[in-house]
Amino acid sequence: MRLSARLEGLLELLSHSRASLLIDVGCDHGYVSMEAVKRGLCERALACDINKGPLLSAEKNIEAAGLKGSIRTVLSDGLKALSAEDIKRPAVLLCAGMGGALICSILTEGKDRLELIDRLILSPQSEPELVRSLLLNELSYDIVSETWIKDEGKYYVLIDAERTAEKESCGSAPYSSSELLFGRKGLLAKDKVLYEYLRLQLRSSEEALNRALRGSSDNAKKRQTELNELIRDINIALEYY
Repeated sequence: MRLSARLEGLLELLSHSRASLLIDVGCDHGYVSMEAVKRGLCERALACDINKGPLLSAEKNIEAAGLKGSIRTVLSDGLKALSAEDIKRPAVLLCAGMGGALICSILTEGKDRLELIDRLILSPQSEPELVRSLLLNELSYDIVSETWIKDEGKYYVLIDAERTAEKESCGSAPYSSSELLFGRKGLLAKDKVLYEYLRLQLRSSEEALNRALRGSSDNAKKRQTELNELIRDINIALEYY
């Protein structure tokens, strides 16, 4: 099966997790779960989705691949339909293809299940700063690495986080606003795709600021302030390079 660069990136992170169980929340057609099992990256997988349509598609794909004995589909809103008995350690949770606010909601509402999950692989399509803040400040996970992928002209961040013994041990110094927006790990690694993304964001933000400066309303002034702060954070991030 030929997968996109983004899905291959997720599988690459899974290859480092040493998980017995993959919990794929928002599994869509089940491709990542199927490939993870076929490649020996996990022994079993729970392919979860809130929508019946994608889950039926995943079931058909799993059956056609002869993997029904290793992958179980679960109709679930995040982790809500999973019991403690469903989660066999070591387990890794995958949440990809959804916004950062939704990922935060899944993690927060499934907090009791998270106690049994050792590793998280998260790919927020928006507001990654919300996810980083939740991991570092409220949950007992530390961000191990961040990888940036460019796939068909779009940019994706893949966050790899692992459970820590104490919440206080997560990370070192508090993240700056720039690091929350763009990820300390990727900046420290001088990720080339992240650099390309930052340059693109700087150009588009400066163009948006020039347009906003033509206005004098309260909304225009608020937008100007927001864009100036964003441009400042982008330039701080670019200093890592």
